[in-house]
Amino acid sequence: MNPIVGEKRVSNGRLGSVSLSVFKGMLKSEVLYPAANADGTAPSYGGITRTKRYYYDYRGRITCSNRELDGVPLRSLTYEYDELGRLSQKIMGDGPDHIGYAAFDYDIHGWTTDIAAYNNWDSDLVFSETLRYASPQKPGTTARYDGNITDLNRYGASGLSEMLSSVQAWNKTIKTI
Repeated sequence: MNPIVGEKRVSNGRLGSVSLSVFKGMLKSEVLYPAANADGTAPSYGGITRTKRYYYDYRGRITCSNRELDGVPLRSLTYEYDELGRLSQKIMGDGPDHIGYAAFDYDIHGWTTDIAAYNNWDSDLVFSETLRYASPQKPGTTARYDGNITDLNRYGASGLSEMLSSVQAWNKTIKTI
């Protein structure tokens, strides 16, 4: 398959086959076909074909991914970016009836500082995570200025705040992505 543009179908007997479509080095779609029985007939479980499609903006950033089961569309994921090209929101579902979304915030260095997930039904906070680098809140934790995380605070849907021990991990490196 040409790494720039092409399509390739790879078969693996009992597991079925996968078809990958690539355009300008970016994955456009992948289709997982069910394996046929040894006699060539369709599998007894119905043989569901799973399809994933990916859409990109002019800068090569993913903007949407859709999934289908046997041609029936499932909810999509939509990605939004801020003026600096950083992921700002991931929306789960389509239009006004979306399931929920996740919001991302960054510091001046471009390091992720906050991630929050909300559901669409009552806009409740489902999950929240705060990352600290140069301003740790745990006593005795050393501030880091190299992108290593010093503190991590999580809040879960159960309503209980969980203060995790310092992610300093005994001064081992944990890099942000």
